[in-house]
Amino acid sequence: MPSMTELSLSVWCRKRSPASRRQRSRKQRTRLATAKQRVSELEVLLCKIYEDNILGKLSDSRYATLDAQYEKEQSELNAEISALEKAVKSYEKHEKDADRFIALIDKYENFDKLTIAMLNEFIEKILVHERDRKGSIQTTQEVEIYFNFVGRFVPPAFGEVELTPEELEEIRKREERKDRLHQNYLKRKASGAQKRYEDKIKAKKGRNRSQESRHSCRGHCKGSVRPRSAVYRRKRADERSTNSMNITYTQNGDYLIPNIIIRKTKPLGHYGRLRKAYLKMHRPILFNELVLSDRLFEHCAEIDEAAQNRMELIVPQLAKQYGVTEGLKAENQMEWVRQMNACKAQAEEVVKAELIYD
Repeated sequence: MPSMTELSLSVWCRKRSPASRRQRSRKQRTRLATAKQRVSELEVLLCKIYEDNILGKLSDSRYATLDAQYEKEQSELNAEISALEKAVKSYEKHEKDADRFIALIDKYENFDKLTIAMLNEFIEKILVHERDRKGSIQTTQEVEIYFNFVGRFVPPAFGEVELTPEELEEIRKREERKDRLHQNYLKRKASGAQKRYEDKIKAKKGRNRSQESRHSCRGHCKGSVRPRSAVYRRKRADERSTNSMNITYTQNGDYLIPNIIIRKTKPLGHYGRLRKAYLKMHRPILFNELVLSDRLFEHCAEIDEAAQNRMELIVPQLAKQYGVTEGLKAENQMEWVRQMNACKAQAEEVVKAELIYD
């Protein structure tokens, strides 16, 4: 059963295309067909009056009058056709976008976990506006969510609601307090007191971090364990990871460039490429481990070599088993090729099951 949000979205998509707009679109299509037909008729009339003028059936003055009249009508119709085609295409695009969005809602009617892929399919962009009052803890901040295909959507729950007199009075008092705090914040900012206060807080936080780091060092020296700050733990982890990888650097100006050497290797064979594609598609964890440890190419190369050795061993055995001999090749070469291809295909299935798709 669809949720209330789904129903609200579906109804909202349909309301964006009311009956009056659909009726207007039908009239525009009818008018577009009529205008195009009239343009074709004018082309015929222009050719006819030109021929009549050449044959002497129509005087030059009369021809000039009719030609100017038809030309004017034709230019007006072409402009109208361009506008009508643009309006009709816009309406058709709007209808398709609404249908695609509703289909997207139906696709994710039931789900257990909201994923990033789902958000990317639904949301085009999110605009976060500046807070109404800076320096106030309780303030409002407008957030606009634009969905793919349909644009901005405001849920019905965010609409206007009727409030009781007590709630209105409480809101009025809260807004007055916000205004007062906001004015005080602007005064402190203008006088520089706000910046001094923020600098003082930053300096205090810096002293606390340095004290935590010193306490941690003392604790290790005395043999006791003390809690470390998040910054210190992260720094030590970075040092350990750098030392364990044994990476050397070359200084180029203000930058340290890692000394990375790309090994020269021969291209992977058929079975090595199959193994790599299989790991990437069906064993992503193992694939990432091999990539991060720089062992992917080595692994695929070993698989490729082992698969080729197995093929060289299995194919002759199958050929001997099925009687695919040199005598058959001399008697009926096409039959020999057919049976050898069957042996190779059977051997390849064995190799793939043992080595590639393991």
